Amino acid sequence: MERLFLVDGSAIAYRSFFALRKQGLSTSTGEPTGASYGYTRFILKILKEFSPEFIAVCFDTSAPTFRHVKYPEYKATREKAPDELKVQIPRIAQITEALGIPMLELEGYEADDVMGTLTRRGEQQGMEVYLITSDKDFLQLVNEKVRVINPMRAGQEIVVYDTEKVRERYGVEPHQVADVLGLAGDVSDNVPGVPGVGEKTASQLVRRFGSLEQVLSNVKKISRQGLQKNLSSFSEIALLSKELVVIKTDLELAADIESLRYSGMDVSCLVRLFKELEFSSLLPELPAERREVAYTKLKGKQLLPRLLKEKEFGFLLDHGAAVSLQSGETFLAHEVKPLSEAFESSTIQKVSANFKNDLLALKSQGIALQGRVFDLSLASYLLRPSSKLHSLRSLALEYLDRRVPEEHDSGEEDLCE
Repeated sequence: MERLFLVDGSAIAYRSFFALRKQGLSTSTGEPTGASYGYTRFILKILKEFSPEFIAVCFDTSAPTFRHVKYPEYKATREKAPDELKVQIPRIAQITEALGIPMLELEGYEADDVMGTLTRRGEQQGMEVYLITSDKDFLQLVNEKVRVINPMRAGQEIVVYDTEKVRERYGVEPHQVADVLGLAGDVSDNVPGVPGVGEKTASQLVRRFGSLEQVLSNVKKISRQGLQKNLSSFSEIALLSKELVVIKTDLELAADIESLRYSGMDVSCLVRLFKELEFSSLLPELPAERREVAYTKLKGKQLLPRLLKEKEFGFLLDHGAAVSLQSGETFLAHEVKPLSEAFESSTIQKVSANFKNDLLALKSQGIALQGRVFDLSLASYLLRPSSKLHSLRSLALEYLDRRVPEEHDSGEEDLCE
């Protein structure tokens, strides 16, 4: 079954900003990057862990929504987005586009409503739908085909809400979550609810009577006089509160589900953006390019005479020895031992991606590496001692825009620590 992943982009950016705010992340030119970095890291994780067939990121707009029209105090107590976050939104949009993910929004509505509408469309096409958000309002959409993935906070495990998990959390069916929130309110969104009614009491009432409307119709059956009085006095507020938390699922959206099919990211564009934003730690997270490298296979005894004529050669030990010459020629020998004389020559300089590892590997085959050795990882550390990224894979990305498959990487990220 194909899967549709819908990401609450505004919420992820907002949380990323405040989670990394104290670190004060910025480029060397002073451009703030905390929100864009946290957002990018999270989206890359989703793509890597779930490999979605369909995906979209939904955003709020700056315009008031229909909820604000009905209740001007809606979300009034929430901390406003600081300018430092606002200036990162264009970067987040650039990154999302380079990741190949459609971005959707609709003026007058929240990202929640766009996601709710796409959820129902995905269901109708027989898809499994995953809503990636920390907003509990979305639990009302959960059913056999729809799940909510709560990213939680750093260090906490991701929580996936299915129908049973919602029952455990609220004690009601998913479609009754809006009734619970209508009665109890939602402090984070400044949804008032009924005074004196908490989540536990609201859940008990909804379980007993079935819905908020039925609770209000059966107030006289409630024995607690104070609760009965509040429900009667604030019935209109309760109905309004439910209306505020109910997610729209019938918006007129131009995008159809097929337009959300994921076809991959623009790696070259992401490399450029990551360099501009100095996201060096995220460069290795990008997929490796599979390029055919022209090389000549030779037996060790055939390659040795050629190496002995050189003043310098680079090598990579990986199920044999890959050797490159200053001429640009590359050779592959499946046996290293026959090349001993070249490795032990004191007049030939060698270039190693990780001298420590290579020294041990050669020693295990009875080869004593001699002569001058240029260690790429060590040179990288000397140039950038504050960085932890000194592997061959990281260096290839940084200086050559080439992505080396992990299985061919011979460096350690923390080699010089």
